[in-house]
Amino acid sequence: MKYKFQNKCGFTLMEIMVALAIVSVFSIGLYKVYSSMTMSNQAQTQVLEIQQNLRGAMFLLKKELRMAGYDQSRSRRFTLVSLSPFEFTYDVPDNTGEFDGKLDPIGESFSYVLNGTDLVRTNVTAFTVANNIQAMGLAFAFDRDNDGQLDTYDVGGNPFVIWAVDTDGDERLDYNLDSNADGVINAADDTDGNGVINTADGAALGNTIPRDLIRSIRIWLLARSTISVNNYEDNNMYIAGSQVVDASLNNEFMYQLRTATVRCYNLDDVPFIN
Repeated sequence: MKYKFQNKCGFTLMEIMVALAIVSVFSIGLYKVYSSMTMSNQAQTQVLEIQQNLRGAMFLLKKELRMAGYDQSRSRRFTLVSLSPFEFTYDVPDNTGEFDGKLDPIGESFSYVLNGTDLVRTNVTAFTVANNIQAMGLAFAFDRDNDGQLDTYDVGGNPFVIWAVDTDGDERLDYNLDSNADGVINAADDTDGNGVINTADGAALGNTIPRDLIRSIRIWLLARSTISVNNYEDNNMYIAGSQVVDASLNNEFMYQLRTATVRCYNLDDVPFIN
């Protein structure tokens, strides 16, 4: 019996190498696209998480601050209790919907403090309002002479509201955060670069202001992403009240700052000048 051998040609080494090179190029391209999409999705997820954190916390804080001092009976028992820790009271209706004008130190007292990176609200019990809050800042506008106008300072012939803080813990406002008097509260007001805007930066108030003259409150909430995002950079200097936060020290983390100003109608309704 005779066998007929057929000559079946395969791939040459060169052809295999060329094919591998082409596959490698496409694989690298696909990996880059996939990696880019993954990073983008990760970043968007972190942005949404930060926004939800800040939105909910700011909504609740503003809502309750507007009620600070509310006292339908005019008993004058409800007010700002403390600037640090930040605490205030207002009259809450009882089960029948009536306002009794009597201060319940537990049920009608509200405080907001930063515990680590958790923003905690306390009223009867404590609960976390938002996570991953890097800084909470508060500043206060006042009406020193009770003329119905917030006190101001002059910048180029224009009046700007004084946003002041208590730097020594005596419950009296003693420092204007705009230390360089340019009309803007920013990192430039930390003239010595120590991360805190305080009396060392040179804008102490001539006379300290008691807490009961406060009429408006300015809020800063600075949040950070839960996890880092590869190759993300944020070199901003963020302001949160008297605090200056350098985001570049924690690069690859995403930051977002939200601010609000609350007119405390129940402390004394005054119009804004700016």
